[in-house]
Amino acid sequence: MAANQSSDSAGLYDLLVAAISASGRHWAWECDADLRFTRFTDGFREATGLSVETMIGVSCLDFRRRGAKSEALEHHIATMAAHKPFYDFAYSLTDDTGRAHHITISASPFFTADGAFAGYRGLGSETSATYGRLQYIELLERAKAESDRRVKAIFNGVGTFVMLLLIDGAVVEINHAALSFRGLAREQVTGEPLWDGPWFGTEDAARAAIRDAVETAALGDATSLDLQFANIADASHHFTVTCHPVRSAGGDVLYVLLEAHDMTDFVTMQRRNRELELEVMHGQKMESLGTMAGGIAHEINTPMQYIGDNMKFVRDSFIEIRDRLVTAVGTLDDDSQYLVDEIPTALTEGLEGVERVCKIVSAIKEFSHPDTGHKAWTDLARALETTATVTRNQWKYVANVVFDIEPDLPPVFCEAGGINQVILNLIVNAAHAIEDKNRASGADNSVKGTITLGLKRADDCVVLSVRDTGCGVPPENREKIFDLFFTTKPPGRGTGQGLSICQSIVLRRHGGRISVESEVGQGACFHVQLPIADVSDNDRSERQPQEMA
Repeated sequence: MAANQSSDSAGLYDLLVAAISASGRHWAWECDADLRFTRFTDGFREATGLSVETMIGVSCLDFRRRGAKSEALEHHIATMAAHKPFYDFAYSLTDDTGRAHHITISASPFFTADGAFAGYRGLGSETSATYGRLQYIELLERAKAESDRRVKAIFNGVGTFVMLLLIDGAVVEINHAALSFRGLAREQVTGEPLWDGPWFGTEDAARAAIRDAVETAALGDATSLDLQFANIADASHHFTVTCHPVRSAGGDVLYVLLEAHDMTDFVTMQRRNRELELEVMHGQKMESLGTMAGGIAHEINTPMQYIGDNMKFVRDSFIEIRDRLVTAVGTLDDDSQYLVDEIPTALTEGLEGVERVCKIVSAIKEFSHPDTGHKAWTDLARALETTATVTRNQWKYVANVVFDIEPDLPPVFCEAGGINQVILNLIVNAAHAIEDKNRASGADNSVKGTITLGLKRADDCVVLSVRDTGCGVPPENREKIFDLFFTTKPPGRGTGQGLSICQSIVLRRHGGRISVESEVGQGACFHVQLPIADVSDNDRSERQPQEMA
């Protein structure tokens, strides 16, 4: 019976092998206990292009080592050494023409009647088409992964804040720029509505505005708004925020895309451009006023010379007239003696007034000379004295001006017109501060403050200072006083441009510094530090003697 069963199994096996071979896509194979090939069906040659005769007696392990992956091969060898069945072991081989074939085999061990291992019987198939499809799918997956990586890199690499929200505001994705701005981790923000999370901190107004914008976008309408909020370092930034609906193929809103563009640099640039425009307008205005004032001063100066010369002639001639009058009349009565005594004094005082007018006219001409915008060696002590004379009408009723000028100071290479404007603004501000203090304390006009105009050298710089005994600058305003349009003066008295223009002239046009120290109720002192020589002038040492000559 055993022999009959073996014969029946062999017959069934032969029928199965014949059916497999007839398909043209598969083949059957056998190997002995030494794992050497003993049999192939015809399908092997058709599928692989290799001769069956050359394969008989070849070790199947040596054959498969040629094209199998190392990890899979090690497992395959261990399985065959243990005489266990294996399934879908894949490897590749090359036929005589150089064409590659991808092979997949499965096999089961068979044994003798006494249970001894006799070899393997298995099936093989050429799976190049399947392998190609798998390779194509793998390539697509790698391409998709690379595309996702690039999109993620762009998403996290842009400086614009980008957030993807559900229509209820829950954060799905947020990029690195938005997280680092607030110093947060992704896990702290995602999964809950943006306005309920920590991203907005304590800025409730911005939180509410964003919620309204997202809810509008969730209904299908894009919206944008301007917001201002601070970063982790509490530095305020200006943003333009847009919220766009993201729709499905059917038109339903699935997400809201929020983008926030940091416009701080742009806003700063706009402010700076506005400052430059004001500087230009102010410069043009001052140039026009200077030209006009210079012309008026010239017109005044000529008749004042006539007046002065004639008064000197009358004063000098009166002495001779007096002597002749005394000789002719003898003793003078009281009225005549009074006139004889007082007329020379009146003429002398008149001449002093004429000299005062001429000095003022000279200062106006010097101060208001049209600025060419070019730097030249300038005597700052002379500039202080001239500007104090020009501004006398601003301070003479509220303050006394004191000069504290270090002797033997060198000239400074600067734009004289611009520095004159700085000094003028600081003196006028000092006079206003003293006047405000007197008004607040109820002091009468006889109480005067003091404005001290100082100059001293500090290494390779000269420090110009304007100190007053006015009301001082409150601590909360010290960081703002140089901002454009910031002023604490009432309308009509100040525009908030003076100190901003001063800072621009000193910092940007001269590379200097302007600062303030103050104590409320005691006064303030503005320090203007200017380089003696222009640091951008490479040949100033050669030009200095000529320009100072």
